[in-house]
Amino acid sequence: MTYTEDTINSVVISVIIPTYNHAEYLRSSIGSVLSQSYGKFEIIVVDDGSTDNTCEIVEWHCKPSIRYIKQQNRGLAAARNRGIGECRGDYVAFLDADDRFLPHHLQVSIDTIREHPHVGFVCGNIRTFGYPDDFYHVHNCAPSPDHYASLLKGCFIVNVGACLFRRDVLDKMGGFNEHLRASEDWDLFLRIARHFPIFCHHEVILEYRRSLGQMSRQCGLMLDTSMRTLRVQYDYAHIKEEYRTAYESGINDIIKYYGNPAVDEFVTRLRNNDLKVAWDLFLTLLRWYPKGFLRVLHGGAFRK
Repeated sequence: MTYTEDTINSVVISVIIPTYNHAEYLRSSIGSVLSQSYGKFEIIVVDDGSTDNTCEIVEWHCKPSIRYIKQQNRGLAAARNRGIGECRGDYVAFLDADDRFLPHHLQVSIDTIREHPHVGFVCGNIRTFGYPDDFYHVHNCAPSPDHYASLLKGCFIVNVGACLFRRDVLDKMGGFNEHLRASEDWDLFLRIARHFPIFCHHEVILEYRRSLGQMSRQCGLMLDTSMRTLRVQYDYAHIKEEYRTAYESGINDIIKYYGNPAVDEFVTRLRNNDLKVAWDLFLTLLRWYPKGFLRVLHGGAFRK
């Protein structure tokens, strides 16, 4: 797929769509970008080693504003970073292959970031669809005392697809941490918030698909990557009392949302003789939440 000169000159926003065996959703996600009310964009589909008909779906659109890049499977963060390296826009948005932009996403986002040119990125709200039901997520981004502290308490931005980034900021931060299999977006938000302000416009701009198999439901993985993400901030977070308090609050929330469910899954896997998964959960809990085993013993989790 090639660019015309007019297309190259008109690019302002680069929309990066990483995908791995999500061909069944890709036509819808690409279509949601093509339907934007703001027209100065390019789409970069980064195929992270898919074995389905992803390439055919991209070629079906036959648009000069869409580029298809195939790489060996290296993970979500690496696919996004590949897109950053290939993009031509001054601003960058990310869209997971199974999600959808609402038609006004790019217009609202570019207007907001132009009104606040010193921010690292802007973000909005989302609505979900899929399993088990639909709901709106209105994030609580109130600075407490600033957005870095708010992000230490938890990743109030549910999905990176609700954001628009300055390209130069992504370059300065070095993109996503490719050593993280999950929580790589939270890690990026925290690193940016240490150096740049953030602005939230609260318009609903993204449809986020929920499913039983999605990454955020894998409590062992999320416990590990969330704790690793927050622990990296330990030194910086302890330079101010407000940051220390926010950091401890974030640790407690990780235990609540991922630690205790990981303990429950560990017990279930043992009972079902699923020893490999149980062993992986055991190692994760031993590293990040060893007190969880006391909960197992005191709660009589192994009693029939």
